[in-house]
Amino acid sequence: MTEGQFWIVCSLQGRAPRTAHDSREEAEGEAQELARQSPGRTFVVLEAVTGFCALVAPPQRLSLVECRPVFVTGEIDF
Repeated sequence: MTEGQFWIVCSLQGRAPRTAHDSREEAEGEAQELARQSPGRTFVVLEAVTGFCALVAPPQRLSLVECRPVFVTGEIDF
């Protein structure tokens, strides 16, 4: 199997894919076997074409400064 290349078998009636196959022929064989075992259900072979992954930024250390209370003695203009 080429990196990222795989095929899965999926039922149109709701069976979730369970196995990634190394070849189209292997996936087609599983689809045929599942169809034999489940008359009336449709199984399709899907090929991975593209994929996406969102990278998570690592945590970064923050520089903290000492906070001191500020006392306001007059009115604040807004």
